[in-house]
Amino acid sequence: MRQLLHYFKLNFLLYLLGRFFFIRHLYKIYKQFISFFVKSSVKNEKHEYVQWNLADKKVINDLRKNAVFIGLQLKENILQDVIRFSKNSKLWSRHERRGFSDFNEVHRFNKDNQKPCCLLYLTDPKLEKLSNSIARDKNLLRIANNHLGRVNKIDATVVWSPVCKADDEWRQKQQTIDFHYDVHGLNYLYVFFYITDCDVESGAHEMIIGSHAKKDFFEHLIGPARQTREKLQNFYELEKFVTISGKAGLGFFEDTSCFHRANAPISSHRLALQFRYS
Repeated sequence: MRQLLHYFKLNFLLYLLGRFFFIRHLYKIYKQFISFFVKSSVKNEKHEYVQWNLADKKVINDLRKNAVFIGLQLKENILQDVIRFSKNSKLWSRHERRGFSDFNEVHRFNKDNQKPCCLLYLTDPKLEKLSNSIARDKNLLRIANNHLGRVNKIDATVVWSPVCKADDEWRQKQQTIDFHYDVHGLNYLYVFFYITDCDVESGAHEMIIGSHAKKDFFEHLIGPARQTREKLQNFYELEKFVTISGKAGLGFFEDTSCFHRANAPISSHRLALQFRYS
């Protein structure tokens, strides 16, 4: 019981402190300092699954200034492998706490259902193995270690967001379609890859440039991490709101302490691969 209480106290403390940019920044400097003495426990792959054409310095500078770097690209053969394994994968709904054998079963469940499954996780062993290998791509890990100081843990998931008829209140229970910022702790970084073509009508990711480092103290830091677009537009310039659209294989780094959200798919489903480095 004492250990459980300590766990909740620690996580609540991280939830509070992780809201503040300067605390996260100081912790990142600390992690970068000790990385000279203690190496990452995560081993990288010798293979290169991802490509981009810019120098590491540009990627890191974009992340620090804007909270995002857009321009990663899964190699075509790797993308096709992810697609192939995804088609054979079983699906799991955390919200419904139930599994589905394939996409067709999900479509049948969602048809004319007022409480459909809006988010499903793919669970094929081959897909899981490939996803973990991509997450350890030596170029991705190099950037993650540089940005965070040292990567000790990677969470890799493939997530399917189907088109379904659901009101915002029900969908919000499964998907984060409202603007919010993450408070997982003091040091984390995400990588997202679209496995299907993605635009604003098929679940594209939306974020506010630079909002990881600029928040109103009372409205955003002391107030709730989830905010309405209307309130945020009163604080951030309209051009800072960016929707990331692209073809299958497009990827991006993101510091998700910025305000961000997922658009609800209304014309076609979205399949996405994501990694969380911490």
